[in-house]
Amino acid sequence: MIVDANIVNSNQIVYQKNLDFDFNWHPLYYRDSLQGVGVGGHLGKNKEVNNDKLKDKPIEIEIHRNQNNTATLIFKIHNSLLNTNFQNIFINGYKAKFNIDKNVNSNNYQIIKINKFLNKNLEKDIIFNEIKSIKIESYNKFRNTHFYQFGFRLDLNNKISESGSLTKVFEGPIKFGYVDNLYFKISGKIPNIDEIKNKVLIKRFINSLLTFNKPELGKPWNKIATSEYRMFYSSPFKTSKIEDLKGLKPIVESVEIDNNFKNKNLNLESRKIATGTDLIKYEYSHKNKYVYDTNLSEFILSDKSILDTGYYLPLNYKGQVSGNFLIKLNNVFNSKKIPFSFNIEKPFFNINNGLIKLQIKTLKLEEKINYEQFNNWTKFNK
Repeated sequence: MIVDANIVNSNQIVYQKNLDFDFNWHPLYYRDSLQGVGVGGHLGKNKEVNNDKLKDKPIEIEIHRNQNNTATLIFKIHNSLLNTNFQNIFINGYKAKFNIDKNVNSNNYQIIKINKFLNKNLEKDIIFNEIKSIKIESYNKFRNTHFYQFGFRLDLNNKISESGSLTKVFEGPIKFGYVDNLYFKISGKIPNIDEIKNKVLIKRFINSLLTFNKPELGKPWNKIATSEYRMFYSSPFKTSKIEDLKGLKPIVESVEIDNNFKNKNLNLESRKIATGTDLIKYEYSHKNKYVYDTNLSEFILSDKSILDTGYYLPLNYKGQVSGNFLIKLNNVFNSKKIPFSFNIEKPFFNINNGLIKLQIKTLKLEEKINYEQFNNWTKFNK
């Protein structure tokens, strides 16, 4: 996971950590074989693959993080560089499965998309922050002699740094951030010098705020949470666009309450409340209607309610309320549940220590006794 969210208490999340990436570029090496009647072995030393053709026909590699933390890799390669007998892509040493469309694009570039690799003949999802190396090559081979168009390897280094400390869920926004996208433009041999590498790799970052609103006794809990994303790039020459934000979806799904209340699971609706070229913000609401049931001393669901929409805590409850916010995103926290808890010090209605010192009793009277309470009767003529 990108962020260690170790739970210390039921309402605390520890150490939001931003993920960053560095990389090193390595050429590939090969050795031609010498085979024939009574002949075996290799021709000389290992040879370094020449990548000079990439100066005029650079290769673009994009690694995109999906919301479930899987990765999609997109390679943009000039068609002439793929006109070979062998084209291989390896992720973490495992061969990736892909097909090259022989139909040339308008710009003479092929687009290759990969999201799985083969491990013991089984297809496996590629996990974004588990990518350690990408190896790509294209070559012809005739009689054990290699003719390379290009060949290189990128070694990725995940860099994690602490960016926060203890955060109580209801006492302020949870701050987290992560790398959303990596973009490489490979135009030949790359010296492993930071100044040069920073021009080759452009990183897209997402900084986020997740805010939860604490419920109050006697008031509808309808606006549950907000989430805000801000996008920026590592290069000043790259700016975000509205379409770049499309992958940033709502993340808060529902609320589950641990207490033995009548209503324990609250589904949430999300809506976009702000957007811009580098910003998108969502609000999460619970829009069910409730009425107060005097027999249960709790609020129950009812479409005929005239009360404001939202969840109501039991008015006579005193003590701790605990539960979880369920989130869809699993590339940020180490769990799909964010726990919460808070105390209700005083019940809403109580004659001694309630917020409203009121005692309500429902008396059942026999009809005869009920009549005796009134002596001024008027006969009603039908």
